[in-house]
Amino acid sequence: MSVTNWKKVKAKIEQTLDQIYLEMPLDVKKFKEGILPYNAGHNRQYLSALESLMMTLMGWCFYSTPTITQILNDKSFTLEQCKKLVVLNNRNPARYTGYIAYPMVWNLWLEVETSLASIETKEELKELMVSWLFFINRMHFWNVQIFPWYLAKYMETKNVAEIDGKKYFTGRVTIDSTPMKLE
Repeated sequence: MSVTNWKKVKAKIEQTLDQIYLEMPLDVKKFKEGILPYNAGHNRQYLSALESLMMTLMGWCFYSTPTITQILNDKSFTLEQCKKLVVLNNRNPARYTGYIAYPMVWNLWLEVETSLASIETKEELKELMVSWLFFINRMHFWNVQIFPWYLAKYMETKNVAEIDGKKYFTGRVTIDSTPMKLE
């Protein structure tokens, strides 16, 4: 596996981000029309694939981004540990995203991964990851754009429902929302 310079990969990510910022990428246009590279979906429909991809991208944006940011800012993590954690937080969602509908994400991630060997500081890794995560966030935005939100009208919230002979009511659940302390 040849090593790619991380600055070249960062530039490619940023160029791709510029291209897709206002214009929907071809992968998203195909997905919107039901054209999936590996025929993902269930029972001859792709709503399940769209919803699954939506959750993958949302989780990636909302959970991986703070994790990666925290480890890169934490002096107790070495550069090599950060690189491993970056791979662990990105490889599977990138692979899955590529399989479901967006091969461009997986292919670009592979370039990111091969460039990690050229990174010499956590600051360089942070630069690359900021660009990467902006790109992922934009792909999530496009997925939100094409989601068939009008279907929600068929899934109205109920005030009461009977399940297995027991009544359940909307708004009658108590949860502990005290934040957990991180040591």
